[in-house]
Amino acid sequence: MKKAFTLSVLFCALFLQLQLTAQTTWQRTYPGLSSATAVIPDFTDGYIIGGTLSNGNGVLIKVSEEGNEVWRTEIQSQKGLFIRDLVASATDRSYYFAATEGYTWYISSSPLFPMSNNWKLQVSSVVGKINEDRSVAWIKKDILVKGTAATSPLQVRLTSNYLLVSGYTSDCKSKVEGFLQLYQPTDGTLVKEQQLDQHIQDMRTKDDLILTLSVVRQKGAYVMEVTTLNEKFKKLVEKKTDNVVLSNFYSYPAHLLPFNNEKYACAFVHFIGASTVECGCFPVFATNEMSTKAHQLVPNSHCNGGCFFISHAQDINRDFILTGFSQTARGNIYTGSRMLWNKYANDYKKGVTQSYSYAEINKADVTKFTHTMGYDIAPARNGGSIMAGFATNLTGESNGSFKERTGWVVKVNPDGTW
Repeated sequence: MKKAFTLSVLFCALFLQLQLTAQTTWQRTYPGLSSATAVIPDFTDGYIIGGTLSNGNGVLIKVSEEGNEVWRTEIQSQKGLFIRDLVASATDRSYYFAATEGYTWYISSSPLFPMSNNWKLQVSSVVGKINEDRSVAWIKKDILVKGTAATSPLQVRLTSNYLLVSGYTSDCKSKVEGFLQLYQPTDGTLVKEQQLDQHIQDMRTKDDLILTLSVVRQKGAYVMEVTTLNEKFKKLVEKKTDNVVLSNFYSYPAHLLPFNNEKYACAFVHFIGASTVECGCFPVFATNEMSTKAHQLVPNSHCNGGCFFISHAQDINRDFILTGFSQTARGNIYTGSRMLWNKYANDYKKGVTQSYSYAEINKADVTKFTHTMGYDIAPARNGGSIMAGFATNLTGESNGSFKERTGWVVKVNPDGTW
């Protein structure tokens, strides 16, 4: 009996410790980090953070599960380097990144975001690979798609054979188009480049297939388009939705997520100045069917001035987690914002997505800034979420200063609490 009692006590203590571990949350800032804009889980433990330093250089920082810095690799830049996206390759345990060089005042992941002075900036694309030992394998800089004045990547993915980069181009006046690029992962050789009439807002890859989500102008409005391509950019499937027409300039699809056991993808549409979110399901790799019903998703707690989701992922339960910011005042982004965490639970059997949880996040040590925003999100190994973001005063950024911001990384519980 005594032995059984002892085992019971030990089990309870272990269970309590596991609970405490599962509920561990933290917020970290790192020396010199002015913006944290990308986060991915590392191969066995910890996370890789991509961001910008106050000196304008780009940086990759490895942090532990507790948020402590393990190592960093700095990426030199004379114009300011803004890391857009990261992807890790388990094949050789390396990291690939896509970045914009020449960044000054840009907080959105879409060229539709209403900041007209973006087109005055002479920005170009940077693509690179970092080895497992933190050394730089290769970096391709000053990449401009032919005939354009500005080239900015949005996503980087790995296919079966190539590194895939997508983004948008501009003539620095009013014309905005998209592009796709394939690189050799070993040395960064550009294999193929294709210009597009529309920019790709999000992508998913599966083996040698590519699924893209685009915004298309149609009769004075915007509609969603989902296209399946092969590695040579040949179109295999193209579908346009009839039930979500984006007549509002500030409304567009932003996120492509696996749904219903990956037979469909969900494209989230968000509205600046409103707290309504719609989700339409479109064909992915396994089927050509298209759901004609859009699931209306409304956060349990409405944003003060509207929700803006910048990035997304799936947690260990395959539920959708998103981050971005909520406006302090409706229709006026310049008055202030708070970092946003939102989660939607999937019911795969019923084929529906339901609102689950919502949280605005602001900590005392960044209250001197008017804006805090989440820029990227990844699943934590304990079931919670890791968010990379930054705090800023927008009125100080038009001069290109990286010192008006502070980058921060936040770990929250599975329900968004901390």
